[in-house]
Amino acid sequence: MFSYSEYKNIITLVKQYLPIVDFSDVINYDPKIFCILRHDIEFSVDRALKMARLEIDLGVTSTYTVQLRNNTYNALSQKNIEAIQEIKKLGHHIGLHQNPPLMPDDELIDYIMKDIETLEHYYDFEVDRFAFHRCGSNPGILEKYVEVP
Repeated sequence: MFSYSEYKNIITLVKQYLPIVDFSDVINYDPKIFCILRHDIEFSVDRALKMARLEIDLGVTSTYTVQLRNNTYNALSQKNIEAIQEIKKLGHHIGLHQNPPLMPDDELIDYIMKDIETLEHYYDFEVDRFAFHRCGSNPGILEKYVEVP
């Protein structure tokens, strides 16, 4: 079972052996072994904010990915917009987390970009990354290299 205390211990241990870097640093990063922290916000923006604060106390930053279409939280409610903005202000990165329907690649990129633009409009900052969510409706998506502008 997850606990913030155990997560704190894990991060403390990881920091002893691995550099924790951002996705954007990987291409230019020399060491072959490193750690990237990413949290997909599946159920609670409030818990994500709590985790974001804990990570800052631990001296690390990570990426938090938000689902625009989610059955358990509204990414565009004022409360959640403010929480995501606070996560960003703490120094973390915010990305889109989505499960796109089956569609041709050119439509997929447009679909992703529209969702990113929606988040940017409401969050009032740039969203420069995305991650696929489970992709149960589109299992082949994880085999593709999808690059969006």
